[in-house]
Amino acid sequence: MEKCIVITTINKPSEQLLHYTMIDAWTLIVVGDSKTDDSLYRSLNCVYLGLDEQKAMFPTFYDKIPLRSYTRKMFGYLYAIKNGFNIIYDTDDDNLFLGDLNQFNLKRPIKSLSQTGFVNIYKLFTESYIWPRGIPPGHSSIIQEPELSNELIDMSYSVIQGLVNNDPDVDAHYRIHFNNSEFNFEKDHGYDIILNKGSVCPFNTQNTFWIDPSMFYALYLPTTVTFRYTDILRGFVALFQLWKNNKTIKFTFPTAYQKRNEHDLQKDYESEVPMYDTAQQVVDLLTANPDSTLIEMYSILAENNIVDKSELDVLREWNKLIESS
Repeated sequence: MEKCIVITTINKPSEQLLHYTMIDAWTLIVVGDSKTDDSLYRSLNCVYLGLDEQKAMFPTFYDKIPLRSYTRKMFGYLYAIKNGFNIIYDTDDDNLFLGDLNQFNLKRPIKSLSQTGFVNIYKLFTESYIWPRGIPPGHSSIIQEPELSNELIDMSYSVIQGLVNNDPDVDAHYRIHFNNSEFNFEKDHGYDIILNKGSVCPFNTQNTFWIDPSMFYALYLPTTVTFRYTDILRGFVALFQLWKNNKTIKFTFPTAYQKRNEHDLQKDYESEVPMYDTAQQVVDLLTANPDSTLIEMYSILAENNIVDKSELDVLREWNKLIESS
């Protein structure tokens, strides 16, 4: 089983990233950008994909991905797919997996969540007022207790999203108005949670394992939405692609710790406003078109001005590269 960690960064090698260079059985893939100091990474025990490597390996895709963009992380996904990796750990340079990374998929009891529409998974792990980035602020699901079932559903999970302690993935609205200090989830019931069809909880690129190569095509990060929306929109679309293939996602108790890089909360907020405004519309469109392919779904999103029509050209090139791998 070939396993890799994919990170994109413009920063100096962090303590967390250096930790990942020393883990046996995992290959660290670091994707650079125009502001990344290549010399700091080419000597590390990792596969470093600077701009030169990206252009040499994927010339037809290179010019379609903007510089200074989180979406350049897709070159790491493409490298992993092209080189036959079976498991992709999607994370960031300010996150540290807790414990043994080789034990990431603990075989714990599973409960299913079958409510329709948005559900706030965080509420199952804390008594505090908090919700994952991607649920619009003020949405009724934030305060509703999700209803769990012991009934097994006939779907395997292809993605594992672990929660994160210290600085979990919340939006700037939450950080500005409620809490921008350390936060730890205090409840672990001893089971993991899978989503039934129609039960939507956002998932991100912070502490996420993709364990099914047949679903790697859904790793696509949309390039024509903002930095703080791209991984959330990808997650919404990917969730419905999972369901279309009779697969799903598993959420677990916190398995990582984030010591967050410096952020400008006002800029984050401005980057998230399109997400606040359109997340419900996206879920409604996905719900109305459950059998759509990736290209069909992004065509619908383009028709509704959620992504630009130029997104389809990028996605077609992504699909060509995936199909040829």
